Amino acid sequence: MLKDVLIQFCFWFGTLAFFYMFPSVAKVLFSADIEERRAIKRRKMLLKMQQPQRRQPNTEREFGFRKFACVEEELIYEPVETVYEPAQTPKPQTNSSIIQDAISVLVTLGYKKTEAKKLVVSASDGVVFTDIGELVKATMSRTGV
Repeated sequence: MLKDVLIQFCFWFGTLAFFYMFPSVAKVLFSADIEERRAIKRRKMLLKMQQPQRRQPNTEREFGFRKFACVEEELIYEPVETVYEPAQTPKPQTNSSIIQDAISVLVTLGYKKTEAKKLVVSASDGVVFTDIGELVKATMSRTGV
């Protein structure tokens, strides 16, 4: 019971506060005369028409695109030549797992890891190896061992 009374009180208090803040809305809503509503609408329209219209900015002159309006510019369209470069096909390379295995073979033979990596990469540059043994032989023949 008390809850319902409180809800109604809040509703009516909110309604009164709204109409207190916006009396023109209350006037339009509670006026029984339709002619009065139309008259209010007409007055608003007349006020809108009497207000000076805001001028749209002339962007060309105001922002300096055409500062010298007396000089006419002639647009010249030049054809643009489109140059298409062929897609570069990737060079065939030795599989990275084969290179890693060849590096580990050279490390087990006594080479330092960085030195073995440099030797294997230089030996496999431009040549595709499919076998670890071939890559190790090519690396050894380049080092002179």
